[in-house]
Amino acid sequence: MYKFSSTSIFCTYLNSLLIYYSLLQDFQPRKLIMTEDNHAIGIDLGTTYSCVAAWQADHVEILVNDHGNRTTRSYVTFTDSKRLVGDEAFNQVGRFPANSIFDAKRLIGRRFSEETVQNDVKCWPFKVIEGPADKPLIVVNHKGEEKKFAAEDISSMVLAKMREIAESYLCSKISAKNAVITVPSYFNDSQRQATIEAGKLAGLNVLRIINEPTAAAIAYGIDKKAGWFNKRNVMIFDWGGGTLDVSLLTIGHGVFDVKATAGDTHLGGEDLDNRMVNYCVEEFKTKQNVDIGGDAKALRKAKTACEKAKKALSFSFDTDIEIDSWYKGEDFHTTFTRDKFEELNMDIFNKCMEPVNKCLEDAKMDISEVDDVVLVGGSSRIPRVQELLQGVFKGKELCKSINPDEAVAYGAAVQASALSGNVTGKLQDFTLLDGEKKEEYAIGIDLGTTYSRVAVWDKDHVEVILNDHGNRKSASYVAFTETDETNLVGDAAFNQVVRNTANSIFDTKRLIGRRFSDASVQSDVKLWPFKVIEGPGDKPVIVVTHNGQEKQCSAEDISSMVLEKMRKIAETYLRSTVKNAVITVPAYFNDSQRRATKDAGISAGLNVLRIMNEPSAAAIDYGLNKKAGWSSPRNVMIFDLGGGTLDVSLLTMSTSGDFEVKATAGDTHLGGQDFDNRLVNYCVEEFKREHKLDVSGNKRALRRIKNECEKAKKRLSFESDIGVEIDCLCENTDFTITFTRAIFEQVNMDLFIKCMDPVAKCLRDASMDVSSIDDVVLAGGSTRIPIVQQLLQEFFKGKELCKGVNPDEAVAYGAAVQAAALTGKGKGEFIQDYTLKDVTPLPLGVEVADKKFIKLIPRNSLIPAKKKVKCSIKVPKDNQVLTTFRMYESESRMPANLNYLGECSLRYIPPAPKLVHNFDVFFEIDPDGILSVFTEDKSSGQKNEIIINRDRPKNFKGTEREVMLF
Repeated sequence: MYKFSSTSIFCTYLNSLLIYYSLLQDFQPRKLIMTEDNHAIGIDLGTTYSCVAAWQADHVEILVNDHGNRTTRSYVTFTDSKRLVGDEAFNQVGRFPANSIFDAKRLIGRRFSEETVQNDVKCWPFKVIEGPADKPLIVVNHKGEEKKFAAEDISSMVLAKMREIAESYLCSKISAKNAVITVPSYFNDSQRQATIEAGKLAGLNVLRIINEPTAAAIAYGIDKKAGWFNKRNVMIFDWGGGTLDVSLLTIGHGVFDVKATAGDTHLGGEDLDNRMVNYCVEEFKTKQNVDIGGDAKALRKAKTACEKAKKALSFSFDTDIEIDSWYKGEDFHTTFTRDKFEELNMDIFNKCMEPVNKCLEDAKMDISEVDDVVLVGGSSRIPRVQELLQGVFKGKELCKSINPDEAVAYGAAVQASALSGNVTGKLQDFTLLDGEKKEEYAIGIDLGTTYSRVAVWDKDHVEVILNDHGNRKSASYVAFTETDETNLVGDAAFNQVVRNTANSIFDTKRLIGRRFSDASVQSDVKLWPFKVIEGPGDKPVIVVTHNGQEKQCSAEDISSMVLEKMRKIAETYLRSTVKNAVITVPAYFNDSQRRATKDAGISAGLNVLRIMNEPSAAAIDYGLNKKAGWSSPRNVMIFDLGGGTLDVSLLTMSTSGDFEVKATAGDTHLGGQDFDNRLVNYCVEEFKREHKLDVSGNKRALRRIKNECEKAKKRLSFESDIGVEIDCLCENTDFTITFTRAIFEQVNMDLFIKCMDPVAKCLRDASMDVSSIDDVVLAGGSTRIPIVQQLLQEFFKGKELCKGVNPDEAVAYGAAVQAAALTGKGKGEFIQDYTLKDVTPLPLGVEVADKKFIKLIPRNSLIPAKKKVKCSIKVPKDNQVLTTFRMYESESRMPANLNYLGECSLRYIPPAPKLVHNFDVFFEIDPDGILSVFTEDKSSGQKNEIIINRDRPKNFKGTEREVMLF
């Protein structure tokens, strides 16, 4: 048995205390710095590698991970028992190729149907499927179950790993978990938003999303500026594992001013690796007569070997690739020379120079004005890339003084420190002016049934923007090819519609937000050449054949593609990323149609500032240009007859620029398309009568007739007759017919007369007669039809109609003005005092006890609107814990004709006897005309903001209800 004297115990204790104190002295400085509440980190979230850094005692510290590396693999692997992230995940990729996820940055914020995603899916060993709203979902097997993850989920796991690395280094939890995360400068809004969401999921407070080349410029400038006497123009060439970014900045006196940026979010080292893998697969096939292109494990081995070879070829002229037992015991060996590598990828290398030239062009700079060209990103080490870049700049020496792998994280850490107030030493005069933030444009989009337009407020006027075909309007068409992965949008889609009739989609404005069982939808389905089926919740679904496979799309999906095309048209014109937009809809669109349109805008990468009524937008065009000549307020009626809808709005416009809508009426299923269809039917019958041939089931023939009838309709607005000739319409038989204006009017007279009904209704609702109207303004292409103008003029007892605005562009014009006003971009007296007060087109109400319908918000109420109604709910059973409200919208006084809008449920009602629950039901309509509902149980004080279930209940019938008007 051991015995210790009290003296030896004391000496041992004193010795331990001295050791502990010395260790404490060593660690104390770090802990004093790290426990500051304003501490923040910078994260370079890369395609292949990620890096985290922090500002420490007047310098940036790149933080090493638990494997001792300064960069961490952007990999997540799901094994049978656990989830691995980072280097540990990469080390297991050979064993679990189908469950090892990488390249999430190439998926984040994208749609599954995008061409780049479809190309990548073929290369990845893991499974990616189409999720809701065309969102790509990654499928893995984990712990015996199939699990699905969005790219944001995977990225959040990598970001959480970065946070853990930082916390481990800081010896404590990061206060508030503040971080700046970098993204490619050419990331769009949806990709940036998705990255922010990933940061939140990782437990981070995302202070800023910063562009990667801008972060690299900070790393370069912070350390170099001390030796500069004047401002310098610096180009950052940032080529990493998955993306290419080029930015041009002016740096001086601590100010970093981004002048221009360009790039490609799908061009990087991964693409070079894939080329090498394909080469090896073909070599193996030639030597062994075996195709391993579908073997995920073999491809993973090849990718790892090729990535190493690619890096080696930046420093040597040749390298060997050796893969033991690559497939069924067969080894593989090949020698890659630098020449062979460059030959395989030369088109990619040349493509890298395009953003360089674009950046110079956008900044209006010559190569002689660029002082420094800085290389960033691991792929910038490739000798051939450096040669080409040096060639662009006529032999200028490239700057290689910063670590290309760490520069982005370095700059992000600087920005994080500045944003969190931890500004010392070098950072005291640091200011970042990112060019993308300086010019935030807001656009107006007229999303039409047949044609769409985009406009922007530019300095002191509205510019309606030309598309890539030189047109001020773009066809609202989307075409899917049967054998190609790409899809066409706009004029390009329209130009091939005859060849690809069944896969060319149009008229989606007549489907969006509607139910498949709606009478108007059932009527249209018979006329469209493409297939529409009933989807979940009675939602119409469009079916096409795309790249050899059947694909289903909602109307929102198609509309989002058209909206994305409009956004890209604007970005090309403005040479800037565009996020903010006002989108117009018919005034008579209901809640579900408005909501679906807004969702389509969000899917198109837009921040939808406002959903705006089309006649209100046209009124702005008219009023702002005419008000200077007015001496008193005027009552103005907007008659907007377009390709698919009719809207009539009555506004009072003041001389100071106030626009107040008094009433609105219309028909969301009446427009130029209906006139075309009548002419098509006329031609079909004439061809059948003359040639005994029925082409009513021949989609291609009907499409050809429709194109000619649309042209004839337009020309009959200016001519008394027009000949239509179609060669070989059917069975080598030609078709010829002469349309007179009289025939056109006769075929469509009932529709023209129907157009006057909303005019009368609008006057009645506003309590005005025709003599009270000062101006009748024509908007929409179909208002050019002479008989429509004649009927309208007769209705107003011979009043001269106002044709002072371009009927095709007035709506886009007004939307652009509204967008400028909402973002504060409308400068000058022209719109500085402009205001718009709009109304809701349909009454809204709720069904309560005993099938009573309470009208809460009447038609033509000013929006935003809010209504509270006190009501007692008859609970079917004692101790009921849930009650449901069904909501309707309709102007009909017939209970059976009320339009079911949706339902909401108030849950967890406290037990009580029957008929004691008194509720306040609140209906709120926002400025977009979109409904939200919340309720309050007066007996319990419970309040609930309720998500509306808009799916029609199964076996739903429009039962009789007692209508109670309030």
